[in-house]
Amino acid sequence: MEPSISHGTTQKTNDTTQYHQMITRQRKWMFYLLAIFVIGWGFSLIQAYSSGLSWERH
Repeated sequence: MEPSISHGTTQKTNDTTQYHQMITRQRKWMFYLLAIFVIGWGFSLIQAYSSGLSWERH
């Protein structure tokens, strides 16, 4: 009976899992940051509109 030889498949699987977890975390924080920017942009539009600023240049 030959001994089973491990070619580091468990380490590769663990690295891949950690990589996917890292990507998932980064994607989540990018969406949060994007949401903050969009909310800030929305409030700036509301303030400009409510203060009577014109969108056209005269």
